[in-house]
Amino acid sequence: MAEDAAETKRALNEAAFREANDDIQAIIDGHGADLPAAPLVCECGDRACRRLINVPVSTYREVRKSPRRFFYDVVHKGQEDPETSTIETHDHFLVVEKTGLAAEIAEARWASAQRG
Repeated sequence: MAEDAAETKRALNEAAFREANDDIQAIIDGHGADLPAAPLVCECGDRACRRLINVPVSTYREVRKSPRRFFYDVVHKGQEDPETSTIETHDHFLVVEKTGLAAEIAEARWASAQRG
């Protein structure tokens, strides 16, 4: 039970960081800035993580096509939980994909955001 609560909290944290990054990208897009990369916060579930990563805008847009995919700072390589798999490894960041409860929470938050 406590394990499920911790997993839920982590998944909600990840979704919150993802939403913050989506807001950052929307601001950049709204100003018509044509940046090669966007500064994003690491989307790991650790509220104490304050790592910033620069993600190419094309990669950001591709990853955002799936509500199950997140950006982690590369320092988290090998620290993924059982419901997280690394899909891509870049010099400064990872693209990870969620399964199980974490994926369900991510999909529900994404669907809610899409409805506006």
